[in-house]
Amino acid sequence: MARYIFGSIYRQMLEAFERHGIIERANIITHLERLKREESKYPDARILDFFGSYILWVSKQWSAKPLYVLVDGIDECPEDVKIAETLARLATHSKSVRVLLTCGPERKIEEVLLNCLRIETTNQTFAPDRQRWVDWNLEQDERLKGVEPEIKQQIRTTLSTDDQV
Repeated sequence: MARYIFGSIYRQMLEAFERHGIIERANIITHLERLKREESKYPDARILDFFGSYILWVSKQWSAKPLYVLVDGIDECPEDVKIAETLARLATHSKSVRVLLTCGPERKIEEVLLNCLRIETTNQTFAPDRQRWVDWNLEQDERLKGVEPEIKQQIRTTLSTDDQV
């Protein structure tokens, strides 16, 4: 999973360089071919270090606007801590890269990101959005059209309590 996340980040960074005239398409292909040859030499345990160093090198070539890296649901990846460590290192060592990670409340990831700027949310933060989503689905989902109003209210009440989320 991590291999694909970082490969995608690297490819997207190279494509951004092309859009801004920093690198030509032929050079992108050369970079990606070399990356594929090189990354196959690394065992899975070291692949994130490999990708992290490549991405860091590429980011140092960039002097335009900041590059934003967004990884959503990092806690759902088997290598979550290692991915967080690599992205935190990238954000720390690159002046042009901004990293935004989203994850559920995972203590081990929080510890990795201890010195990073972070925004913690609670269930109450998203309660109004969650309630709108539940209400909309109860009214719009064709499969729920025949459900009695009392049952729909029980569903609303159950899903609106924080301990059910």
